[in-house]
Amino acid sequence: MPWGSQQSWCHVISFLKLFPLLRVWVLPIAAALILASAAWVWFFVMKPLSLKARFLSAFGGGIVLVAVHHLVERVWHPVAEGLGRVTWLWAAPALIAAVMIVVALFRRRHWIRRFLAGAIAWMLMAIGAALGINYHFEAYPTMAEVVGGGVQTISWDELKTPDDAATLARSAEGVFVRVDIPASDASFTPRQAIVYLPPSYFKDPSAQLPVIVLMSGQPGTPQDWLVLGRLPQTMDQFAAQHDGRAPIIAVVDVYGSQTANPLCSDTSHGKVATYVQKDVPSWLRANFPVSSDPGQWAIAGLSSGGTCALQVVTRAPDLYRSFLDMSGEAHPQLGNEERTIADGFDGSRELYEANDPVHLMSHNRYEQSAGIISWGDSDTAFKEGLIEVDHAAEKSGMSIETRTYPGGHSWKVWSAAFEDGLPWLAQRFGL
Repeated sequence: MPWGSQQSWCHVISFLKLFPLLRVWVLPIAAALILASAAWVWFFVMKPLSLKARFLSAFGGGIVLVAVHHLVERVWHPVAEGLGRVTWLWAAPALIAAVMIVVALFRRRHWIRRFLAGAIAWMLMAIGAALGINYHFEAYPTMAEVVGGGVQTISWDELKTPDDAATLARSAEGVFVRVDIPASDASFTPRQAIVYLPPSYFKDPSAQLPVIVLMSGQPGTPQDWLVLGRLPQTMDQFAAQHDGRAPIIAVVDVYGSQTANPLCSDTSHGKVATYVQKDVPSWLRANFPVSSDPGQWAIAGLSSGGTCALQVVTRAPDLYRSFLDMSGEAHPQLGNEERTIADGFDGSRELYEANDPVHLMSHNRYEQSAGIISWGDSDTAFKEGLIEVDHAAEKSGMSIETRTYPGGHSWKVWSAAFEDGLPWLAQRFGL
């Protein structure tokens, strides 16, 4: 990007940071947008229709809402634990309004005007729903993060360019590098990973550094940890407190897309276990000066990524000795056990149990493994499963801590849990 354009973009980002999205007053604004837009649809867009026709169209919208809910949550099922009741409550008015607007357009007179009015009302309603859903999951803190601003990354080629490398070596901050870590199995195509390199990497490129492999939930991308998980701020603060020394962090993709969930396992959906346990470590060892000591390797993740972290530790205890399970599930799942085995593990209970961390911990000992299991204090849907994991881990000989944080199944909890768990990992690494 040319310097002038880059400078202008920085000004735009600075301006967008003035619009917070997680303040409590965002909720009444979101509700007001939805209510005002609904009133606009009812009294203006549907004005040519009788009162009876309006109620019938709203009833029809409700039927469409129920049908869409069934198709998404029961048939398609893009997210293992479901989109959640709050998501559907915020989205419902927009779905019902869409049906009502379409019905109103069947009246040909002034249809263009009604179409424009309906489209504007629907967009405002969708914005209100997005604000409410974002607040519930405590995701994007400001408008700057929504447009992808505020997080600087460089490409692999820039890292390897001598002039750029020399500039980075003089910097007091770490660097986030966009990299492609290929899978050895052609049936799984991971999305681009992001690797954090601490300041000490540039000052002494030969020094062997510990490694944290980090994963998002589903739906999600590696970029989410930078934008929503505040990883740059966490790592800058940690490195500053440790004279520039910090672990190398590889934020990797274990899904392949926003709607896929291959359950961190080797199945007909792809060899994801092989990717996390062999391909990623091999690539990191080949390209960076990372430690070969398993005690210097950790794996961490949130939600289904937390489940994956525990799966990897129980399947490959000699590779990753430490882990952070942030709001993970007790078992790999696609809604329920029956569906999980049928769709996720090719109908094989044996394959399911070979990738179920609770089952593995009940049959093996893990005295050299240690981890922190964390969740939000209002995350009732995941708390019970995490307590089950804690008990199974302790019985297997693991050294386990449990920590809770204010909040639900949200980025507020996960960013705090990782920041809080990083010093514990550093102590394990000997930093």
